[in-house]
Amino acid sequence: MIVTQIDQIDDAEFDRMYASNRTQLVSNIGFDDINVFRASFNREDNEVIKFKAVNELNEVVAYFVGETSEPNTAYMYNMITVNQDTLPLTIEGSANILKSLGYTHVEFCVKPDTGTYNYTKSSMNRPDLYDYESEINIGDYHKTKLRLV
Repeated sequence: MIVTQIDQIDDAEFDRMYASNRTQLVSNIGFDDINVFRASFNREDNEVIKFKAVNELNEVVAYFVGETSEPNTAYMYNMITVNQDTLPLTIEGSANILKSLGYTHVEFCVKPDTGTYNYTKSSMNRPDLYDYESEINIGDYHKTKLRLV
């Protein structure tokens, strides 16, 4: 899996991933509106951080979007994957990019009592890359903070 930083997403690829993993995505994000969801990935300003992951067939299998929330902390507030098995394959590449950009911490917006929430709290099952630090409640979601190891 190759993860790279990008400036914009391909809307057709986004729609394809949404269709293939809709049930899991709706469970994790808490609503079913592809246009609202896609809009968060198309936001453009100087603080936005975007990644894409491609598989060995050069197919886009994930997009991630976030922003700088405080010095040295990236706040990754949305992601879309082609299936639920994709995320673990992108963890190392994403961590390496964040470190190369100077981040020492990353926060994730996650919905409690979902697989993504549990996965994030367990340091993405990669204690060699992430160390759980804290979380705060932000309404229906939690902002979970991990230290980049």
